[in-house]
Amino acid sequence: MSIFTNQILRRITVADLQKFKIGKFERKGLETLLSSKRVTGARLWMEHQFLAQVNRLPHAMLYRLMGGRPETLGTRTLGAEMQAIAFTSRRMKPFHEYPKDAMRVRYQYVSRMMGRQGPPALQVRRKRIHLNSVAGGDRWLQIRTYTPAQTRLPRPMLVYFHGGGWCIGGADTHEDFCLYIAERTNMAVVSVDYRLAPEHPYPLPVEDVIDAWQWIAEHAAMLGGDERYLLVGGDSAGGNLSAVLCQQAYLRGFRMPAGQVLLYPSTDMRCQHASHQEMGDDYLLTGKWIHWFITSYLQSNQKRVEPQASPLLADFEVFRHQPPAIVVTCGFDPLRDEGEEYAEKLSAAGVSVDYHEFSHLLHGFIGMLGVSGQAISAANTISAQILGLLARLEGIQNS
Repeated sequence: MSIFTNQILRRITVADLQKFKIGKFERKGLETLLSSKRVTGARLWMEHQFLAQVNRLPHAMLYRLMGGRPETLGTRTLGAEMQAIAFTSRRMKPFHEYPKDAMRVRYQYVSRMMGRQGPPALQVRRKRIHLNSVAGGDRWLQIRTYTPAQTRLPRPMLVYFHGGGWCIGGADTHEDFCLYIAERTNMAVVSVDYRLAPEHPYPLPVEDVIDAWQWIAEHAAMLGGDERYLLVGGDSAGGNLSAVLCQQAYLRGFRMPAGQVLLYPSTDMRCQHASHQEMGDDYLLTGKWIHWFITSYLQSNQKRVEPQASPLLADFEVFRHQPPAIVVTCGFDPLRDEGEEYAEKLSAAGVSVDYHEFSHLLHGFIGMLGVSGQAISAANTISAQILGLLARLEGIQNS
């Protein structure tokens, strides 16, 4: 098997990956990726072809293949499909060891390979929007709108900010999840390509999401959205930016979102919660990768305690004026405890919070919809949570 694999690795070229439609702006990074000695395009292709078959195997068989027994942390047991993904990732070159451009290419490639395959079933519209503010400057951003074909107009809308540690990712890497939420909830979903660090460090991504939110809210009707039901949300770094946006809406006085959907959010840049130490470097989002992200984004350790970076550290009065929230965490995720504490602080301040921990899942599961039935099940739960939040908001509107 190793001889066969080595023969494939020797023959793979950049051209072999053109079918994955890697953009021209990423070619330099892709060539760097393929030149790595520890992982190549062929290795990635084979690993993820394997993962695509994971949910067809009995879980007992998966556990036997991936170490012999389920991995546990205290009372939590890692799901079989998640264990297969973690097992595979440990045999790949760590993300943070790549040059920045190659890291972005690899993240996009992995996202596409782990997502659902085939053309989108919904209408997808791309648009460049012009933003200009004192804090953010004069710039253009891309937004992407996912619209269900057969739903009432106008419809509730989720403005989504992707994860990726403020440094990688974009509308492409999170398109599958945005499509899935739009399909399951019949909402319009607008994905925002905010600027990335380290080229655009903190607080520029914060200003991007704030200005983009205000532009989208002002043009919601044009985008097919119901102005009464405009939510914000995001995963990981995008969850951080969503929480910060809601806090700044109160502090600066711009329009407050009707609700917030925070998926395994980063809320405390100090990284002092027990789950950071508990996970170590074993479960996808490693301590070294988190350090690289935060250093690249903040570029100063002193900024870790600023509420615009660490929304968990905001004053209690700010928490009292936050919109209803959905907060989701994962059992096998360094960010688990800080996400849970954020939900607890919101609740203690009198905010309606729907909190759910998927104790068997890994950080980043929303990007695994094409290879994990467990991720699909969790996405269905999140969809139901969003529909429940919308129903409560509608009840308030009609009361």
